Amino acid sequence: MAFQLGDDQHFTLSLTGVDDAGNAVPMTPGEVSGVPTWTSDSTALTVTAAGDGLSADIAASGALVSGAAVSVAGNLSTGSAFSVSFAVDVVTTAAVGVGVSASTPAHK
Repeated sequence: MAFQLGDDQHFTLSLTGVDDAGNAVPMTPGEVSGVPTWTSDSTALTVTAAGDGLSADIAASGALVSGAAVSVAGNLSTGSAFSVSFAVDVVTTAAVGVGVSASTPAHK
């Protein structure tokens, strides 16, 4: 199931390491070689990476989308490459006004 993000919201994704026992551990700049690259496969999301590339702000542009992928790729200081993706659904938020919509005209 994808992460649910309102069409007027943003959140932060951060790189997390995994130890030998499978536990999450924080990543530090010394554990990454260079600056990881963050991208999205959808224009419904704006990705703004932190200067060190260890995190990124993910913001909805207002458009709705299901299953957009935010990806980050880089190299560990050990020389191993990594690439991970995070699925995001951009969903509607609560109504703040009222409008009307018309159906397609049909013969009576």
